[in-house]
Parts: sequence; C-alpha cells; structure tokens
Amino acid sequence: MTEAGTTTDDDSPGDAADALALIRREQARASSQLGPNMAALFGVWGVVWLLIGVLWFLAGVGSAPRPVASWGTALAVLAGVAISAFLGIRSGRGVAGESSRQGLLYGLTWPVTMTALGVIVSAMTTQLDLPDAAMTVLVPALFVFLVGALYALSGAIWGDVTNYVLGFWIVAVAVASMFAGAPANSLVLGVGAGGGLLVVAGLGLTRERRR
Repeated sequence: MTEAGTTTDDDSPGDAADALALIRREQARASSQLGPNMAALFGVWGVVWLLIGVLWFLAGVGSAPRPVASWGTALAVLAGVAISAFLGIRSGRGVAGESSRQGLLYGLTWPVTMTALGVIVSAMTTQLDLPDAAMTVLVPALFVFLVGALYALSGAIWGDVTNYVLGFWIVAVAVASMFAGAPANSLVLGVGAGGGLLVVAGLGLTRERRR
C-alpha cells in the first residue's frame, strides 16, 4: 500500500509525459491523414485547371484543334473527380459526428450550386441571346467565380485562412479574365486559378514535412 500524499508509479511525471507524447503523436497522425490529402487535392485540381486553360488558349489561337481541347477538358475533369473521390473517401475514414455532417453538407453545396449555375447559363443562352464572343468570356468567369466563392466559404467555416485567401484570389482571377478577352481569358483562368491551387498545395506539403 502507498501512504496518502505519496505519488504512485502510475501517476509519475514520466507517465504523464508519455501520455502527452501519445496525444501529440495521435494528433499528428490525424493531421497527416488529412493534410497530405488536401495538398494532393489542391495539386490535382491545379494541374487540371492549368491544363484546361492552356488547351483552350491554344485552341483559341488556332494552335490546337477544338476537339482536342474538348476531349482534353473532359478527360482532365474526369481524372480530377476520380482522384478527388478517392482522396475524400480516404480522408473521411474515422471522421464522424458534427465534423462529418458539416463536411457532407458543404460537399453537397458544390454539385448543387454548379448545376444551378449551369441552368442559369443555359437560360442566358436561350433567353438573352448573347453573342458567342460574350459567352466565351462570361461563362468560364462565372464558374470560376463560383469556385472561388466556395473556397472562401470553406475557409470561413473551418477557420482556414489559406483557403479563405485562395478563394478570393480565384474570385479576383475570374474578374480579371473578363477584361482579358478571348482567348487570353482561358490562359488567365488556367494560370491564375490553377497556379494558385498549386501554390497552396506546395505550402501544404511543406508544412507537413516540417512536422
């Protein structure tokens, strides 16, 4: 038996330090599961946006056939969606409760708002009778603007300053593309938005390596 006021082996400072170390290790492990995935996600879509922007710029100046740009865009987006789904499922394992529901609701915001914007664009084409030259500049800017707004929203929800700044950077790129005109707008969107995503991906990987 131990006397009152004495410290047992189980309550020793060494055990407390081990417990704290265990907590730190588990937090680092949890962060590493999500961090690299997010960096990879930004990297994937950065490459997709950059590729699409360059393809449509080349098509606009006559250096590449438009079917090549169309098929290249479709394949790049499909690859991005597939990789994103894989990373999302992987990072979502073991996450439950309020965070899981919050992430699900935010995730659903993307397809719902994108579909709604697609309907708006379709209505603009049929109801407003805008010339093709105007639609070529306006439509990509609208979709990129929405993406930027959604990134900024995610930063506001989860208190992520990087996402918040990235979102407004993409919004600014979308606005700038309107003044660039076609086909330069494609290059502005691809390099500006895609480059921003790649920078954030690089910063995320750098932070993970320092841990």
